[in-house]
Amino acid sequence: AHSLFAALGRPEPGTRVVDATAGFGSDALLMARCFGLRVTVVERNPLVFALLEDAACRAAETVAGGIDAVFGGPVLFGDATEVLVELSGRQRLDIEEPAAVTDIVYLDPMFPRERVRKSKPDLAMQVLAACASHAVGTGGGPLSPGGPEGGSLEVERALLQAARRCAGRHVVVKRASSSSFFAGVKPSRQHVGTTNRFDVYLPEASARV
Repeated sequence: AHSLFAALGRPEPGTRVVDATAGFGSDALLMARCFGLRVTVVERNPLVFALLEDAACRAAETVAGGIDAVFGGPVLFGDATEVLVELSGRQRLDIEEPAAVTDIVYLDPMFPRERVRKSKPDLAMQVLAACASHAVGTGGGPLSPGGPEGGSLEVERALLQAARRCAGRHVVVKRASSSSFFAGVKPSRQHVGTTNRFDVYLPEASARV
């Protein structure tokens, strides 16, 4: 949690974050409940999204404000790149409204090929892998649990570009400590832990007009 908080830039409560590859929402929940951030949650795998939405609905029964109060923002079904492009377009239209701006984009893309030589994954990863096997060929993309192993460099670059255009402050990408740079792009800074690291990218300057 400390490494993630540092990678996010030690944001103040209320900071707007988009977790564009949410999975079961564990990191999003940490950011919302422990750090007080307003997290928009995005997941494209239909099976994982159904489980995520159901869990959020159940949690919402115990808090005021409905499902949005669980993460501090909405839970959206959709492709990460497409959602980020749409959000970026809305922000340019609502440039006079600070509340519409996304401060940070968080990415934790799943790459099964990088886990092959590791020990048996935890239960959550096993379930995600099962969902991936079930959803291949049904629209899941290479950067979601519903896609084939790994992701093409072109797909990675498109996602990173969309994230950097959407984020007002920076983009944080969670990676295994030994993994290569996401999209082949060197980050501005890194926060390295024992098994994971967080690569931080600045917004795309040409998009901040």
